[in-house]
Amino acid sequence: LRALRFLPSAIEFVTLVLGRYNRAIDRESARKLTIEEMINTAANKKKWVAAFEGYREAWNTGWRFVERFGCLELPKVYKDVRLDAKQPITFCLPQEKNEGICALSLINYLCTRHNQFVEIVYERLLMQGGNMQRIEDRKSVVTSNFFSHAHAITYSLEKQFAPFIAKNCVTFTDDGRVVYDFANAEQYLLDVFFTGKPLVKIKQRMMQYTDDEGAVNTRLFRQKVEQVALTREEKKTILNELGSPAAAHKLKGLVEMCISYLQSTGGNLLQKLDVAEVKLAEYVKDTLLMENAVFGSETVKRKMKLKHIDSLHKALREFTVADVFENVHAKYKDTLDSKQTTSLKDSAKALNLEVLLPLMQDVIAQTLSDGVMSEKGSIADFIGWLEHEDSFLNDFPWFEKFPKQLLMRNICDCYRVLENCQSVAN
Repeated sequence: LRALRFLPSAIEFVTLVLGRYNRAIDRESARKLTIEEMINTAANKKKWVAAFEGYREAWNTGWRFVERFGCLELPKVYKDVRLDAKQPITFCLPQEKNEGICALSLINYLCTRHNQFVEIVYERLLMQGGNMQRIEDRKSVVTSNFFSHAHAITYSLEKQFAPFIAKNCVTFTDDGRVVYDFANAEQYLLDVFFTGKPLVKIKQRMMQYTDDEGAVNTRLFRQKVEQVALTREEKKTILNELGSPAAAHKLKGLVEMCISYLQSTGGNLLQKLDVAEVKLAEYVKDTLLMENAVFGSETVKRKMKLKHIDSLHKALREFTVADVFENVHAKYKDTLDSKQTTSLKDSAKALNLEVLLPLMQDVIAQTLSDGVMSEKGSIADFIGWLEHEDSFLNDFPWFEKFPKQLLMRNICDCYRVLENCQSVAN
């Protein structure tokens, strides 16, 4: 709770750094540039220093409570970071990967905790007998880019609350016992510090380095646009119509352009876009303004909707890339021994591979390129937080059969063994 007072400054600092360096610096140069060096060259140094102080306090007060980014557990190498001006600016530039996860996770965590506390305050007001409709009407929502210190959860224990308690909430009985008036103390906190605070709606831009690859990361996209998987028959028909990896590669580029544009629309990390039923061809023509786009497949052109785009992208990627794990770090590519392979094959019979394999492929290809995640961790722990139909894999009874002893060093081979099991079963 103490970290929430620094949320406005944290948002402001990230916004300042993004405004200065987004699409203007490569990743390696950013890693060599310290926060101190950046601030020393800022035009309005006083503003930058004040914003950084808030970001630093938010980090050093609240970072230890941030456990994961979405379904991914944060690497220990990042969890142990204590922020100061000597750290590189990459810890202030939000991205879905590498150290950019830190800034993104911190802002998201603080916004979530702020909203949870505001809801608790509203619930408490209702319990005190407040008019529900009136209290609901008083709720307000502020987007994070307009979130100010007046909106933040702030309080003063030493200067305000403690003196009030001593003067108004403590009495003594005739026999010397101390009696505390907790109701009066609670009401003081509500009246002076907590009532009237708005909910905050996260609206966070992502950092794009000048040397970032064009490959898209679809995890946030799936949160924005509801997705439905293509059937095997639909995939087979599309690939047959495309005829060659070259045609599939061209369509893949068009699909990735749509995903990138949709993912950036609205800018809100958790926003839902009501476009799932829009046809892909119509979106390309009317929104991307590409009148003469070539799809290479009549099925895609006439039938595919935006709700199919993630599944279509996976099918095209598998068809055009010889090894979908080509860019995965070598530390995750150790081969399973014969005993582990046999055990995994036995377990595969009880696993829902239709659900598991697409999720595994995505998280391996999109998050394990930098080698930051420990190769000694459990695969089950790593993938157990992946989501399917608003539930974690950990919540499904069949996932209990996944071997807990398999380690991250074998995750690529683990995927391929399970993929082979699925092929044999079909």
